[in-house]
Amino acid sequence: MTTAENGLSALAAVQTRPFDVIVCDVKVNFLDGVRLYHELEAEYPELRDRLFFISGVADDPEMSTSLRQTGRPLLRKPFDLKDFLKLVQEIASGQPPVGERYEPFSAEEAVALRATGMRPGAALACPRCGNDLVVRSTVGSGQSPAWELRCHVCHRYLTVRPNGGRKKGAAWPQGPVPGRQPQ
Repeated sequence: MTTAENGLSALAAVQTRPFDVIVCDVKVNFLDGVRLYHELEAEYPELRDRLFFISGVADDPEMSTSLRQTGRPLLRKPFDLKDFLKLVQEIASGQPPVGERYEPFSAEEAVALRATGMRPGAALACPRCGNDLVVRSTVGSGQSPAWELRCHVCHRYLTVRPNGGRKKGAAWPQGPVPGRQPQ
């Protein structure tokens, strides 16, 4: 295990030895967590899937958006040690969290998420733990467009389809899909 006192030290550390997992606080001196992620993505792309964030200040809307755009898991402080260790084990095993191993949100949680997602500018957070949800397109050949909302902490997901199952031609809210990253 290696610790770094700031973002620049962390960047220097990855140049000297390989890492199975990188746990990165969002608020660090000299190079914040999101900027460190982007440096790793540019210089060491093989490491970007080995990183996850921890934070006690992820409620800042700008920071929350930046974190969501990375697509990396975030554990909000204070977090349970079992959640932390589970995420470390998944990433170290080379099997990052994927939807197939997740369980669906309950019907009540799905309703709450859909209601939140319909409000302009609403941040999508897990109704169980409050962590930001990662939004991924699940469009494939022969499939209708859909998005999967995932919580990397609770291991829950919700698949959202345009028109929500309504008949073709029914109105869909205008504007970008909340939480969706531009392609």
